[in-house]
Amino acid sequence: MGTKFGLIVGAGVGYVLGTRAGRERYETLKTKAAEFRQSPLVAERMDQVAENLSEALRKGGMAATDKVVGIVKERMFGEPQDQYVDVTVVEVDETNIPRAQ
Repeated sequence: MGTKFGLIVGAGVGYVLGTRAGRERYETLKTKAAEFRQSPLVAERMDQVAENLSEALRKGGMAATDKVVGIVKERMFGEPQDQYVDVTVVEVDETNIPRAQ
């Protein structure tokens, strides 16, 4: 309960101070934040984090998709579909094509 109360009080104080700061202060803070983001060191680190996060989300999404596909196949066909099937490949050319008569 103490955490919720502190959070509410903090949000209220931030709101009051923020509204008193006015539009000028907001624009100043916005400009400083943009400059900070565009500094070479920060920009490089943020780009690395974005790339790593994107890659992690992509891999997680692929794993989740594979899991869902496996479950759907199992429910539709009654058995796991991770098994391989032996197949014989026959090369077809003009000499061994069966012709209808």
